[in-house]
Amino acid sequence: MKTSIISGLTTPHSKNSNCEEDKKELMTDFHDLVFGFKDEDDQGQDINESPSHVSTENENEEDNPVLSIPEEEEYKEIVCDLAKISNQPVVYISGYLASVILKKNDCQVCRETLTVADPEENKIYDLIKLREWWQDKKCLTYPSLQLCQTVHTAVTNFEQFCIPNLHNNNICQWTITIFYSNCNTEWLCINHRQQMSDLLFTKLALMLIRRQCQIINLKQVSKEEDLADANKRGQQYGVSR
Repeated sequence: MKTSIISGLTTPHSKNSNCEEDKKELMTDFHDLVFGFKDEDDQGQDINESPSHVSTENENEEDNPVLSIPEEEEYKEIVCDLAKISNQPVVYISGYLASVILKKNDCQVCRETLTVADPEENKIYDLIKLREWWQDKKCLTYPSLQLCQTVHTAVTNFEQFCIPNLHNNNICQWTITIFYSNCNTEWLCINHRQQMSDLLFTKLALMLIRRQCQIINLKQVSKEEDLADANKRGQQYGVSR
């Protein structure tokens, strides 16, 4: 329906049709619908004139509508700037882990050690703030600096020791052991330190292992698709000859 209306309004004539001469003008002036109707003196003028005509006609910029929607290029610049910050993914993952761990934990000390109540002063939370639905509310979990540092250390050790041995048996338990050997957990709540550490390292190990397996599978699928395309082109070339 939308396509038919737009096509009917913007098409001057149908080819070889018995139509009355309409001087090839649009039935509806879309410029007038947005910016208001033109004066009588301007009825015969085309809206697609030179830039000088448009500037003289709209010298007063206050009469033009002002849009508050940010430009797409401006949004892309914000995303690119955040992508350059190497610790943003670690901070976001740490917030997710803190949220999962605290779902079944009512200890106030654990909450204070895993999260921060006022993240405004630290720039490492910019990515989490960008993903908030409401700018005046804090609905996402903002992890503590100690948790971010522990997760960063764990990810570094996973990339160094675990990825080259991802094919080994019991890789999950082996990864958790690596985390315990190289990560500091003294900052956790003393009453629930063992429980919180087990849950934190288990969730993180499973997340990193599954993500790495997905990367490997995607690469393998891409290779198989390229090989299938090459075989198909070879068969078509052989048949055409």
